[in-house]
Amino acid sequence: MAAGNVTLYAAGPPDSAYESLLAEFARAQRMLDALGGAVVQATSASDIENAYKRGTPAVLFNIQSSEPVGDRLDRVDDLYARGLRAMQLTYNLRTRFGDGCLEKNDGGISRLGEALVAKMNARRMMVDVAHASAQTARDAAAASAAPIIASHTVARALSGHARGFPDDVLKTIAGKGGYIGIAIPPPFVLPPAGDGRAQKLGKPAGWATLDTVVDHVQHMLDVAGADHVGIGTDWGKPYYNALSWTAEMVNEPTAGFDWVGWRPQDRFDPNMQVVDMETWDKWPNLTSALLRRGITESTVVKIVGGNFLRVMREVCG
Repeated sequence: MAAGNVTLYAAGPPDSAYESLLAEFARAQRMLDALGGAVVQATSASDIENAYKRGTPAVLFNIQSSEPVGDRLDRVDDLYARGLRAMQLTYNLRTRFGDGCLEKNDGGISRLGEALVAKMNARRMMVDVAHASAQTARDAAAASAAPIIASHTVARALSGHARGFPDDVLKTIAGKGGYIGIAIPPPFVLPPAGDGRAQKLGKPAGWATLDTVVDHVQHMLDVAGADHVGIGTDWGKPYYNALSWTAEMVNEPTAGFDWVGWRPQDRFDPNMQVVDMETWDKWPNLTSALLRRGITESTVVKIVGGNFLRVMREVCG
């Protein structure tokens, strides 16, 4: 594992989003400073490749909602200067830029959202639609002059989950030269009834297996093509072994409203895990599972990093 993405902002009251993000930037910088070069920030594909050659882990910053931009498109310049290279138009709910995947209605991207996409294109920042509604993703792809990414999503055709995209959206993103990373949270990759494979291994109900994840990878390969598919895990953190999550820790109401937005039908429970991918150090197990499925080594190389690097190089330089 040469590099990983860290989210500095996802959801919260819109009026305080920019200040919250600046506080997270400052916190991230303090951590990098304290690590004294043991981890480096990457802002280009070359930064990642050079860090890999040195054996030094690299970190990329992203934000999962554009709310910190607010009504000030010039803030994109400020965020770029701080090292941000990827930004989602929405998290789960509606923003002033477009609709999220859990919103009641799907109105797609707004006119301000189109202006934001143009600004991000000009600044060479990746437009991310991972949590966007299907129509917002379609509109963003149409509005963007550069490839867009869905950094961590799943195939809705397999799980039926709102966090996944239907096949036509996946084809649209690939058709613009973009990138689709497969997320691995069990609530997203499993159909509502589960698939039973984890239970046969003696794991709790709701857990998934690597085979479940590879099902989504294979579907994406069939729909979008080998040059556009990757892994965007969004899951598998070591502290899950020492921490049980509660609903109150997942949805965090602020000022009387839940800005995260998970509903009962979304089955969102961070205590669920993927067998043999519970923590980041088990990443090689996923690579092995891809190869066991018969996916060629050249394609696996693209999936585990090559495709993301290609799009980052094209968009960001």
